[in-house]
Amino acid sequence: MLLYHMDLKFTMYKKEYIKSWFKRLKDSGFDGVVIEIDNKLVFPSHQDFAAKDALPADEWNDIIKYGKNLGLIIYPLLQTLGHMEHVLKCDGKYDYLAENPGKAYMFCPSKKSTLNFIKDLIKDLIDIFDKPGIIHLGGDEVYGHMEGKGIKKCPICIHKDSGELLNNYLLNLAEFCIEQGVRPEFWADEILSFPTHIDKFPKATRFVDWYYRRTERYSDVVGLLWGARYLSNKPITNDFAEKIPERLKCLLPYVVKEGNKFNNFYGAEFIIDKGYEVSLGSAVRFSGDCYAVPRIDAGSKNVMISEAVSKELKCNHLVTSWAVRLSHPEATWPSLRAVNISNWKKAGEKFEPTNMWDGKDADGKKFIEEYIAAPLGDITFEQLLLLNDVSNNGIFGIDIAIEENSRFERPYYDDYSRRVYEIWAGDNKNEIIEMLKKRIDSGKQILPVLQKNLNEGKGERDCIRHWIVGTELCILRSEQVLTIIDAYANGLNKEKVKELIERNKKLMKDFEELWSETVTEYSLEQEKEVKFKRDLRILENLLCE
Repeated sequence: MLLYHMDLKFTMYKKEYIKSWFKRLKDSGFDGVVIEIDNKLVFPSHQDFAAKDALPADEWNDIIKYGKNLGLIIYPLLQTLGHMEHVLKCDGKYDYLAENPGKAYMFCPSKKSTLNFIKDLIKDLIDIFDKPGIIHLGGDEVYGHMEGKGIKKCPICIHKDSGELLNNYLLNLAEFCIEQGVRPEFWADEILSFPTHIDKFPKATRFVDWYYRRTERYSDVVGLLWGARYLSNKPITNDFAEKIPERLKCLLPYVVKEGNKFNNFYGAEFIIDKGYEVSLGSAVRFSGDCYAVPRIDAGSKNVMISEAVSKELKCNHLVTSWAVRLSHPEATWPSLRAVNISNWKKAGEKFEPTNMWDGKDADGKKFIEEYIAAPLGDITFEQLLLLNDVSNNGIFGIDIAIEENSRFERPYYDDYSRRVYEIWAGDNKNEIIEMLKKRIDSGKQILPVLQKNLNEGKGERDCIRHWIVGTELCILRSEQVLTIIDAYANGLNKEKVKELIERNKKLMKDFEELWSETVTEYSLEQEKEVKFKRDLRILENLLCE
């Protein structure tokens, strides 16, 4: 079963656009849609954390029924422990649920009030989603990510074993769902970090083995081993078993295979052998993408290998598309088309999607041109690589946005000025300058090709339109950074800054015209705040006497 993840954390789309997206997914071979509803639904039981453009229950119910009438499986994704900013940022009303009051990332799993709150939301969703067969209950990135989020265990949780505390919380939710006649589903990273707890879960539970940087079935070095991330990219030595925590040793028969190679899909194999259903999770928008356009090669490679392995293991494949990356979903069609790899494999040869991108594999190159490049019109493999130059070289804090800041910091800055200063003062300044120049040059080379295809009606019109505006935005952001870096060294070129301001304003109008077709008015303003208004404030500040 092939599923698509629609993430509504940041942007809310117009109702008719969501329906049209469902139709296109169905026509493209997808069997279902998992909707990460976040704060875009006015939950009947707790209405006060809804976004300004959230839809009421009856309108969502109409959308769900439309999707089901198309023959799609539609079910919700509800975050239940981590990623709770949309609730904990709600004027402090729900601070009593936080693991650390004042930190907006995580609920406390020890409190009955947390369980009661989540159970209210579950009951709302079961009704609104027309009694779905399954509900995704999140549960990812908790104990492995607390330190990075500045969160410590609270005085209630500190005395409890992390694995037992977490899995007992999730188990309570799983059993509640089954009582309601709905199957529970969770992200698999936490159960793979504490694998001895898996047998406690009802056999109806489904897990999603996700990781978005997998590009090969087996690798010579350690990939991502949940619960032992410190081993990533290390060779598998004879004392490998001694290096992993005791609780992970039950995974060893799945982790090391094919001689002495790392099995990048060990989690799925372990979960299947334990008697549970599993989905592989890939991504077409994920961490590391700039906010203008997604990375075609990274997403396509991950989707390709996940689709191929899902066929091998006879399990589901969930293609995620993370909205906090802020590019438009229309721009993800090239990577989404990578699911067609299931219809194309060279007989008797090992499948390696990484090799398909080196230009030496003639059949692989043909596949990329006919499937992945197809939504962009009549472009060659080499021209697609120009788009990789544009999309692969975003800069953190400039056009790779910090999730919480982009969603909730108003006015938005994301420490832009400090980041540019650090580039200018850093040891790798020249390397970054050359990367930005290459980004500009590649963008300028590919723009006329995309515009020509758009004018001639080749490819998918909306996909090309979003890539044109996104590429222009990447070029503009690169030139802006170079101008500010140059100002540190040689003084401010006021005429160049004025030119950048005018180009920002013009492109913002083009952006607004394009995006207003699909997103709500409120979400459009949020997009403009992050992608344009922040930069206009910074540039205008440079001209103040």
